Amino acid sequence: LERSRHELRGLSASVESAREQERRRIARELHDELGQRLLALKLGIGALMPPARRPGADDQRAQVGDMLRMVDDTLASVRRIAADLRPTMLDDLGLNAAIEWLARETTQRTGIVVGTRLVPVTPPLPPHTATALYRVVQEALTNVARHAGARTAQVSTSRGTAGLQLTVDDDGVGVRTPRREGSFGLVGMRERVGLLGGRFSLRRRPEGGTRLQVTLPPSALQPDAPEAA
Repeated sequence: LERSRHELRGLSASVESAREQERRRIARELHDELGQRLLALKLGIGALMPPARRPGADDQRAQVGDMLRMVDDTLASVRRIAADLRPTMLDDLGLNAAIEWLARETTQRTGIVVGTRLVPVTPPLPPHTATALYRVVQEALTNVARHAGARTAQVSTSRGTAGLQLTVDDDGVGVRTPRREGSFGLVGMRERVGLLGGRFSLRRRPEGGTRLQVTLPPSALQPDAPEAA
């Protein structure tokens, strides 16, 4: 049973790594290929804008303006989808920058005020560790927006001899009933943390709301840390 469990964890790590690579590839193609084509289309449509003095130009200018706004909306959607798949700043600027962007994006999209209090991460975390923590925060904030009825949330990190601790607090309704059938968000978060040899907890806060906490050991923070525990 122990050997089987170890093999299943190795398989899970391999599948998750392949998924992240595919997300990265699709996000790059959306951002670079489709984004550039939409920009070129916008420039082409803009060149069709008739001079204001031409007879009947008002209607044509209004139509061209509508098309330009549609292209802008589509371009914004493409960028948002690409960022949801894999934010480029996670690879380029690191975990803290990606979490801060996610907090701002969640606030704008949901109206929930998401604050951050993040300690500097030096040296940078291994890519698979940073990805796992980012996905945990992403899933946690999604759950807060969908189920917690919260007005505010806070993402914070701390670091000590015990390793790195990540906490997501909200002032919502607190932990409710057990997991719904077919809902695997919490299972996925626990599995990500378990693969790094960390601890995961979810509990009601005494002052109200929910606290999600992840603690990763020092071994998961080293540049040469293995991808599976």
